[in-house]
Amino acid sequence: MFNKAKSHTTESFWKWFSKRSNKLLQIEGEQLLDAISPELTKYHDGLVVLVSHGLLLPREFIISADGISANVDAVEILADAAPQIPNWKIIRFRPRFSNAGNGIQYGDVKIDTDAVQFVAFKDGSKIGVEIYAHWRKPEDGTDTDGPAFIMLDHTIGEYDVICGIGFIELHPLENAPDNARPWSEFAETFDRVFHGKED
Repeated sequence: MFNKAKSHTTESFWKWFSKRSNKLLQIEGEQLLDAISPELTKYHDGLVVLVSHGLLLPREFIISADGISANVDAVEILADAAPQIPNWKIIRFRPRFSNAGNGIQYGDVKIDTDAVQFVAFKDGSKIGVEIYAHWRKPEDGTDTDGPAFIMLDHTIGEYDVICGIGFIELHPLENAPDNARPWSEFAETFDRVFHGKED
């Protein structure tokens, strides 16, 4: 668990960020992340940030646990301590996106969610999921890979992946059983089962 004794450093991080917030609006990409990351590491090593691009304001400042459950408290504490900063919107954890990661290129894989199916199970207090994906080959085994995590994060958001997903198995699409459902139904299924909204 995150050591809350370090939470006093939230003040120094936000003081640093607020003082430079207008300058940070003028830069993007790696230059922006390179400016922010060392200060964030002083607060808690292991967190990452994502910042929206372009001229549209407010800029979104997403604090991510990098998919690691041990970092969840650190994200919550830092976000709770954030002051109101003009032209910035502070967001805790990578949120859901309507495209569910569709079209994202990851190495040699371009995610096509229309060619992905799933079967969901109760896994204790969490949801286990078998994913049947177009990029998987029989020799790949069942371990989770980068495209699957991107797709899960985009579909239900980082927090729900960390706290709500139990086991994950990956299989070739051609091995999908008759009861497999299209990936477009996964978010609804997860919310209904994990968040106690079953009929």
